Amino acid sequence: MRQVRVIGASGENTRFRQELIEDCQRQALATRQKQEAAERKKHQEIDRLIAIGLIVDRSVVNCMTVPQLNDQLKIHKQFLKDEVLAKLKQKDMKSKALKLEALLSAITRNEG
Repeated sequence: MRQVRVIGASGENTRFRQELIEDCQRQALATRQKQEAAERKKHQEIDRLIAIGLIVDRSVVNCMTVPQLNDQLKIHKQFLKDEVLAKLKQKDMKSKALKLEALLSAITRNEG
């Protein structure tokens, strides 16, 4: 009993609890900031894809570079909800020819 009074009088328990609360608050703030940053990045990507726009002209699509093909594939996958592209992974389409074929197929499916 005396030991408890000595520890309580020194304020050691109070300091420990206060440090624990501050640490939890710092972790919560860091997590919240990380989530906000992820949301901001996601919205920036959506805005970028909207600015690019959907291109369905096959002659233009045939002349696209790989990054442009990737953007068009993302547009078809995210905005047009193409079911076939949703099943495919980006890493499965490594070459430009595969990406071009997938994009042209998606354009054909979404024409009607």
